[in-house]
Amino acid sequence: MSLQQQLESLTAKLRSMVPAERLATIDRAAEELKASGLAARALQAGAEAPAFELPDGDGMMWRLADLLRNGPVVVIFYRGRWCAYCNAQLAALQQVHKEIAGRGASLVAISPQTVKHSYMTRDMHGLGFPVLSDAGNQVARKFGLVYRVPPELQRLYESIMTRLPGTTATRAGSCLLRRPTSSVQMEWWFTLVLMWTGDREPSRTKYSRRSENSF
Repeated sequence: MSLQQQLESLTAKLRSMVPAERLATIDRAAEELKASGLAARALQAGAEAPAFELPDGDGMMWRLADLLRNGPVVVIFYRGRWCAYCNAQLAALQQVHKEIAGRGASLVAISPQTVKHSYMTRDMHGLGFPVLSDAGNQVARKFGLVYRVPPELQRLYESIMTRLPGTTATRAGSCLLRRPTSSVQMEWWFTLVLMWTGDREPSRTKYSRRSENSF
């Protein structure tokens, strides 16, 4: 089964299990996000990619500039290990990780989770690539991918034991996530960006993105 088929199956399963009123809340929030124009304001293809330095689950720091010295870098922004779609995507990326590396590229995944939760994500899926913590969504914000979760959707998450301020490295009471975009046949919870530099100078790094509408 392809990843797209897995995600479609997951969507069908979740929509059959979730009460109608909760589905309405989720659908309404998704439509409001699409109508907000955030996608148009996000970093566009050809723009200079922001530099970043973030810790992984072990506290080791990873710098985009260092990664780029070895070739292209594929960066995945995801919401967190509490997101079923994100987990499916990370597992699929692990399956193609060696292929990506074989083409001379590096792969890193970034979320607003705490370092502890990044470690747990990597351990849960046996990931062979860095899983980085972007405290306060500072890096995602530079890419234009951050949005505020509506209060009613936040209450829905909390009702199913998902306390975003508790699992993400944000200030108390803050509830910000990355924009749920899709890329390369991937579920809408994800953003995939490819950054490269023709002359291996990080200052000239460019940003490329493919997005498709789904859900």
